[in-house]
Amino acid sequence: MKRFRRCPPEGTLRLLVDTPGETAIRQHVAGCRSCQQRLERLRADAEFVERALTALEQSLVPLPVGATESRKERPMRYFRKASAALAVTLALALVVWLAPVGALADQLVQRFRVQQFAAITIPASTISSLSDQFGSVPEEQRAALREQLQRSFQVTPEQMDGEHVREVDSLDALTAHLGRAPLVPAAVPAPFASIQPRYLAGDPQRSEMTIDVASVQEAAAQLGLQFASLPDPSVTPTVTVALSVPASAAQVWEAGDRAMLLVAELESPTLELPAEIDPELLREDLLMLPGLPPDVVAQIRAVRDWRQTLIIPIPEEATSRTISLRGTSGLLIEGSEGSAVLWQERGILYVVGGSVTADQALAIARSLR
Repeated sequence: MKRFRRCPPEGTLRLLVDTPGETAIRQHVAGCRSCQQRLERLRADAEFVERALTALEQSLVPLPVGATESRKERPMRYFRKASAALAVTLALALVVWLAPVGALADQLVQRFRVQQFAAITIPASTISSLSDQFGSVPEEQRAALREQLQRSFQVTPEQMDGEHVREVDSLDALTAHLGRAPLVPAAVPAPFASIQPRYLAGDPQRSEMTIDVASVQEAAAQLGLQFASLPDPSVTPTVTVALSVPASAAQVWEAGDRAMLLVAELESPTLELPAEIDPELLREDLLMLPGLPPDVVAQIRAVRDWRQTLIIPIPEEATSRTISLRGTSGLLIEGSEGSAVLWQERGILYVVGGSVTADQALAIARSLR
């Protein structure tokens, strides 16, 4: 049996935070007080990161389907090997994440970047309606269809997750991480005013999805779907889509168990579509999918400058409006758990959100220096 005579590195210990890990590692930690303390610190950091992500998700008022998904999931979860549920929710996800992002194209690849935000209201019934589409496939064929979808989408790495977010000890460390000084609020409201913020650094990530065109078309046909945006598989058998997320930074204030305030920033993520995929046709394909309510389609079509806009889905009980701040426009979202404001400024995306009112979120955003 493999034995650890020396304390394992931090990366090895980190595996024990979310997975059982190797037996030899567990046995070493059980008898090593130093490693136990390191593991406790890693777990505390992981819990803090997850609370920060949860606070942001609550302030952004996520789709009802998010309640059943891991908080660490990222937008690229829709590009992973499809499961039965993802086979149908992929439709809505792609409408939100592929169609609406801004473009900067050259001859070889189409690069899409976010320059502004818009919100659409998603009824809770939408998810079940899309799920019914998969339910229309005879039960004896579903397992085969799942396997086919898994073969159709090969993703490297398999997911982009919160494990790439870590706590650093100072604002200077965030500056070194970003290569620029992050904006800092001049003041924050009670109960956060007397609290020292904690600092989170998100590492840059990139994920690529290779699509087997013929396999996808065959699987889509079983669901009664057609995709005119995909190329001829006899000419282009596979296409690769890539998502790059730059380094990010967040300042987080915690007050008690539930109250949290987050100020975060990152340069725009970049989605790369191969020239063989027509983004206009892709958008039309997705908007024509069965189960997508006409009012949702109408909201998406009503978005101006859709090629430069990231659409944020919100449930029916939330409200949103476009606001002016810092010489540009932004999106303000209000929900039962809090508020958030998102905007783009000189190529950088910002979000201020958490357990605050809309007026407080705007005041914090306007005070950033």
